[in-house]
Amino acid sequence: MRKTIMMVAVLALAATATPARAAESEGKYWHTQTLFTMTHPRKVGIAPNTYWVVERQLSESTSALSGDRWVSFRELGANPKSAADRAAWKRDGSPASWRYRTEGMLVKLSTEPGKARVTKSKPSGFILGGRKMTYQELQALPSEPAALKERLVEIVLAAPEPPRREEIRLGHEYEGLLHELPVTEKVRAAAFTLLSAEPGTKVTDAGKNRKRLTTTDGKGDWRMRRSVTVDTSAMLLVGEKLDTWMDGKLFPNKTWTKVIESGWTDTAPTVTKG
Repeated sequence: MRKTIMMVAVLALAATATPARAAESEGKYWHTQTLFTMTHPRKVGIAPNTYWVVERQLSESTSALSGDRWVSFRELGANPKSAADRAAWKRDGSPASWRYRTEGMLVKLSTEPGKARVTKSKPSGFILGGRKMTYQELQALPSEPAALKERLVEIVLAAPEPPRREEIRLGHEYEGLLHELPVTEKVRAAAFTLLSAEPGTKVTDAGKNRKRLTTTDGKGDWRMRRSVTVDTSAMLLVGEKLDTWMDGKLFPNKTWTKVIESGWTDTAPTVTKG
């Protein structure tokens, strides 16, 4: 049974450059589940009854303390997006699947969920900053923001193909510490502090002990707004959203949401055979 870490986080931690003490895990595996939702990039159905459908996919990652990792992916099926789309779908005969060709490729959609396949990743080890890390090394990461940032820079520079120091961007690493990797809660709190301070980041209240961190970008007729939501009671990243506009209109194939759950579990993954 999954044991999501729900201890109270402290944002203002004691300023110390010493590494965090390695703590015993609260389970045998670190588990992350991501529900990905996006509007299919073009309408389906037979004219004049065309409509938008929403696709959903579920991915999971389960890591043992040894660094062994198992991943799975499952299509959850496509369904009409809105009430108006559902009405058009019914007028179209309520099909359970769709197929069409675009740019030489055959696209297939179905309302039926697919089967999940669990496979073991190779090689083993936790990846941080492009470098393989052990569980013990993750536990020893500093829990003070400035020290954590400098340690991450050191890790990135020690990667097989490191960038120049002035080109290092750590936003992705901060996000990984907030849900993908089994680090201490104090390290996650430091990562949240650093992510909140990234250039161009706007922090707003998302309710229920949650904060939303938003960045925007754009050039010409293209606009993008990306946000991540962090549960500050557990210091876990629980959501991600990307909205994209082209010529003032929402651009479906670059617009999506993720709902993320992370925490310790004692449940071992079952590898798919065959």
